[in-house]
Amino acid sequence: KFKNSGNPRFSKKDVIEISDLIANTNLSLREIARRYNCQKTLIVNIKNGSNRYRIEGYKYPLRANN
Repeated sequence: KFKNSGNPRFSKKDVIEISDLIANTNLSLREIARRYNCQKTLIVNIKNGSNRYRIEGYKYPLRANN
């Protein structure tokens, strides 16, 4: 389940791609934010599974640290 309430910045596909980058690479959250032209805060929200960016089946937080 993908909580897509309000006017989200990212599609479900984007959130899955970003989640995979967070979980499976050594890229910094700041670098991922640059790739997606957004603030680091949004990437942190995805990492922590907060608000509208939580995807069922993922274990949060996706990464222990930045």
